[in-house]
Amino acid sequence: MNLTITPRHARTALVGIRGCVGVGALFAPSATGKLMGIDAEENPAAPYLARLFGVRELFMVALFALRRFRRRDRLYAAVRGGGRQR
Repeated sequence: MNLTITPRHARTALVGIRGCVGVGALFAPSATGKLMGIDAEENPAAPYLARLFGVRELFMVALFALRRFRRRDRLYAAVRGGGRQR
């Protein structure tokens, strides 16, 4: 069996996986934490950290999903605090 993975397939897989993990961690942090082996009852701060992780994952999805470099560069600039790129 010959399996060829193109950059487009890799990007699609990363967007899908990170998107699912990010949405799960953001909207159901305790359930997602249990899937990852984190006990929310033992560590009460775990859901808050999971939400932060979810936001990070969705940000990474946005970077992968944006195809036009200008939009991606604007997103990088917004995260850095604006200003012109060098």
